[in-house]
Amino acid sequence: MQNIHSRASVCPSASALPGSSSQTAVIAPGHLDHNFLQSSAHQSSVHQNGTQMQATALAQREIGPVATDAGQRVPGVVELCDLLCDLDDYSPVVMGIALGLPSHVLLRELRAYDRDAVKQVKSLLAASLPLSLAEVARRLEQGPYAVLGGKDIAEQLRSLIACSATDRLESLDLPLCDELVAVFLPLIAHSDVLGEVFGLPEARRLQLQAAAAPPTRWQLTRTIVDHDIRLRLERNLPARRCREWMAVMAQAGLGGRELEHVAWHWQLALPPDVAGWYGYAHYRVFERENALLEAHRSDHHAPVPLQQFVTFLRFSVLLQARDFGTPDWDLLSFPLAAGNDSDPRLFKKREWHEMCLFSLLRHAVCQKGDGQHISGSLMCRLVRLGIAGEAVQEMLHCPAPVAQTHSRPLRPFDLLQLSQSRNLSRLDAIQVAALLGVGGEVRGDRNRHWAVIKSHSWHVQEQWGSCLSVWRWIYRRAPWLETGHLAHLFRRFGLGKQDLIRELTGAVDSESGPPAPPFPQRAVEFMDMAEYLFQQPGLVKVFLRRYPVDDYSCFRRVPTLYLYGGSGSNERKWRLLNALAADPLVLKNWRAFLADHQQVRRQRAADAESLELNAEGYPYDYVCPISLVYMDDPVAIVETCKNYNWYSRSGLMRALENHSVNPLTGTLLRREDVPEVDQEHLARIKAWRKKHPELEDEQDPTVSTALLRRFLCRLL
Repeated sequence: MQNIHSRASVCPSASALPGSSSQTAVIAPGHLDHNFLQSSAHQSSVHQNGTQMQATALAQREIGPVATDAGQRVPGVVELCDLLCDLDDYSPVVMGIALGLPSHVLLRELRAYDRDAVKQVKSLLAASLPLSLAEVARRLEQGPYAVLGGKDIAEQLRSLIACSATDRLESLDLPLCDELVAVFLPLIAHSDVLGEVFGLPEARRLQLQAAAAPPTRWQLTRTIVDHDIRLRLERNLPARRCREWMAVMAQAGLGGRELEHVAWHWQLALPPDVAGWYGYAHYRVFERENALLEAHRSDHHAPVPLQQFVTFLRFSVLLQARDFGTPDWDLLSFPLAAGNDSDPRLFKKREWHEMCLFSLLRHAVCQKGDGQHISGSLMCRLVRLGIAGEAVQEMLHCPAPVAQTHSRPLRPFDLLQLSQSRNLSRLDAIQVAALLGVGGEVRGDRNRHWAVIKSHSWHVQEQWGSCLSVWRWIYRRAPWLETGHLAHLFRRFGLGKQDLIRELTGAVDSESGPPAPPFPQRAVEFMDMAEYLFQQPGLVKVFLRRYPVDDYSCFRRVPTLYLYGGSGSNERKWRLLNALAADPLVLKNWRAFLADHQQVRRQRAADAESLELNAEGYPYDYVCPISLVYMDDPVAIVETCKNYNWYSRSGLMRALENHSVNPLTGTLLRREDVPEVDQEHLARIKAWRKKHPELEDEQDPTVSTALLRRFLCRLL
C-alpha cells in the first residue's frame, strides 16, 4: 500500500457508522464458530494488539449507527478507482463479485484469461504461413533458443519432416499440423520466442501480444465501477456513498489496514464500540458467513451464493497471496478444482490470481440459474483440498465424495487427485503416457509450475508439481481418456493401484467395476507393444544397439531412476516405449526392425517344419544347445535382427547364475534380459514330438554328440 498514515481517524464528534444501512445490525453469537473467530482475528493482529478480544466482543454486542457528512458523500469515479488501486490487497474481480455484478459481465472483461495453449500455437503458425520447417529447426538450435530446449524440439521436428516427407507447411488443414502443435507446445511459455523462431516480424508479434493482453488493474476497476453505477441507475437506486463503499470493501476481503487508509482519505470516524478498523472488517463479513454456514449445514449440495463464498475465502491463499515469488500449491490447484485446465505457463505470475477468479466465475455461469452461485460440490471440493483456508475447513465439514461406479470422462480436478495420490509417482504418470501412445512431456522443468515450493514440505510439492505436469500433458493429448481406461491400464500392467482404482471407479476389487471403454487404435497398438517389449528384452537390446536411440531427447527425457520394476533393463524398455510414442522416426524404425525380425522367424519356423529329419533326426531349433534335450520352456535370445538362438529357459538361467555371458556366443547376457517362454514355439515342439514318437529315447532323450558339433558349426 502506498501513503498509509498511521494516525487515528478524525472527526471524533461524528455520530454515523460508515456502513451500508442506518439500521442497527446484530450478529447472532450462536451462528458463529468461536475457533474461526479467534483464528481470523489472530491473522489480522499484526498491526494491532488485542484483536481477538475485539472480535469476540463484536459477536456479543450491537453496534449503534452513526452518521457523518463524510459518510454521506458520493466519491468521484476517478478518485474511487485511484484509491482502490492504491491498496495492496485489493482485487478488482473480487470487488465486482462483492458488488453483485453479473458473472457474465465480469467474464467478458476477463476474456483475456481464457487461454488455450493449442490455439495459441496454431494462431502463431497461421500467422507464419507458408513456413519452412527445416529453417525453423535450424533456428531452434541457435543462440538462446537452444537453452530453452530448442535442440530437443529441433530433433523432433526433423523426425516429423523425415516421416512425412514434407518440409514446407502451407496450410493448417494438413494432418501434420496437430503433430507440429504437440512438438512446439513446450515453448508456449515463451510465445515471443516462438513467434521469432517462426519468422514473424516484430511488429506482428507485438500486435498479437497486445490483442491477448488483459486489462490493467485500473482499467478493470474503472469498468467495474462504471457497470455498478449503470446497474444502480437501471434499478432506480442512488449512487453508493462512502459509508456504503466501506461496507463493500470489507465484504470484498480488505483488512483493517486498508480500511484505515480509506477512512483516513475520506475523513471517516470509527463507529462507537469498535476499537479499530480490524474489528469493523470482521463485523462486516460475519453476516454473510453465518448465512452460508446455515445453508451449508442443512444441505451440502445446495448452490452457494458467489458473494458469500468469496467473502469466506478472504483468509485463503486465493485472496491473500500477492507476492508470487514462491506461489502456493493451493493457488495453482484452484483452477483445476474449479474445472479449468489452463496451463500456468501461459500466464505471468501476477496474472494467476485473476485467472483463479475467472475459473470461479466461469463455473458459476455454467451452473443453471442466474450465474451468481457455485455448486455445493465445488465448495466441498475446495474445502477438502484445503484451498479455501484452514479456518474455512474447520467450519465447513464437507462429506467425502460418493465413489464413482461407472466410467466417466476424466476431468481437470481428477488431475489433482492423480498427481497428489501417494500411490502414483511421476514415473507412473510417464508409464501411463507411454502406454497411451502420447509420450510423457518432461522437458521444460525449469518453468514447471513456477517451481512450486513449500518450505515445510519441499520434496512433496516438487513431486506433485512435476507429476501434475505429466498428467496435464496426458489430459491435453488424450481428450478421450476416461476413468475406466486408467483402471484397465492399472489392472493389465500390474501397477498395483488398487486404492486408486476404487477411488476412480468405485470397484471393490481389481476384477470388479465397469468394463473399460474402447481404446483408440494407437493406444491399443502401444499397449500391445509394451507387452511385446517386456516379453522380448533381447530384441530391445538389439534395437537399441542398432539405432542410437540413447541420443534422442525423447529417450533421455525419462528420469534415470530404477523404479520400473526394480531393474535398469525394465527402465530401458519404458524409456524406449516413451521414445516410440514421442518421436515418429523412432517409431518408424522400430516398425521396420520388427517386420524384418518377424519375417526371419516365420521363415525359420517354416524351414523347421519342412525338414522332417536332419542328419540326426532332430530340428536344430527344438533342442537346447546347453542340455541337448527337447526344450519344454524355449526362449529366443536375439543376437541381431536376423540372427537368434533358442535355449531352454531353465537351463540358460542356471548357466547365467555365475557369469552373465551367453554360453554359446560369449556376449554379455543378464538374467533380466532372458524373455518369458515362447508359447508359440513350444506348441511347434510339442506338435513335432507328437508327430515323431520314434525319436523319443527310452533311456535318455539327449541327442548325439554329432548334433552338438553341428550346433557349434552352425553358430560359427
